[in-house]
Amino acid sequence: MTQSSETAAMAFALLVLAFAFSVLAISHIDYRTAIVGPEGLSRSYRAEGLGGEDVPGGGQGNESSGMGQGLEVVTVQLSVTVYEETSQRMRLVRGTPVNVSTTTAEGEIQVAYGVTDRAGSVVFKLPPGSYSIFAEHFGVLGNFSATLLESNPESSMRWVFHDDLETPVIVQMNDINADGLISPDETIALFYREVGLKNPQRITMVVRQVCGSVEVCGEGDVSVDLAIVGFSVFTHGTYLVLSPLEPVSVSALGLNSTLLIGTVWYEVSITT
Repeated sequence: MTQSSETAAMAFALLVLAFAFSVLAISHIDYRTAIVGPEGLSRSYRAEGLGGEDVPGGGQGNESSGMGQGLEVVTVQLSVTVYEETSQRMRLVRGTPVNVSTTTAEGEIQVAYGVTDRAGSVVFKLPPGSYSIFAEHFGVLGNFSATLLESNPESSMRWVFHDDLETPVIVQMNDINADGLISPDETIALFYREVGLKNPQRITMVVRQVCGSVEVCGEGDVSVDLAIVGFSVFTHGTYLVLSPLEPVSVSALGLNSTLLIGTVWYEVSITT
């Protein structure tokens, strides 16, 4: 056999070996492994919320689509229920958006989405792993981390959003430049006698106009969101330093008005 013939025969043998290796590698793909692309997780990994039929975003997600024939995909059922508490009254919340995300080498990506149904709940079926769950209500986007284990096939998460509207004992408006406005670079200090006040995620100031001794004029209300600059709890009360997100007129507080501060905070519990 000539040298050229030997070279051709060796190249052909290498080609056959390369093809055999590639077939062997493909036959050992783990179909349960998530494939991450430029647009995030593949559709086979996404899990939609199981909400009510009349709620947008509800419906059953794909649990094993594109995951390989004859392979059972292990999932954990996560049930999320949202409540709200206002004026000491608790009720279920319908239509709350809930997102589930996970962290990969390419960053954090959303893997599931749904909205709560009439019972205030949405259900996800997800592979075991660590997730961040987001729920939004009262203008606050809550965040909670949870690890779903294969040994616990069902988990329940309970969100409670609190919205309290109270009048502080002391209000101090610091109009530094004396222009009649409390600007975003200026502050408002509040003091409450309540010691157990929770650190809120959102604070809203409402200046309510009073028409008479009893009647309240809702049309004249002035409402503005406040950023939390400082939050301190003492033995005799709670002290907050706030800054408005938009200018507030000092003249809005007159003899026929009352100042209410709305605080929003949430708590989350999970059972497995």
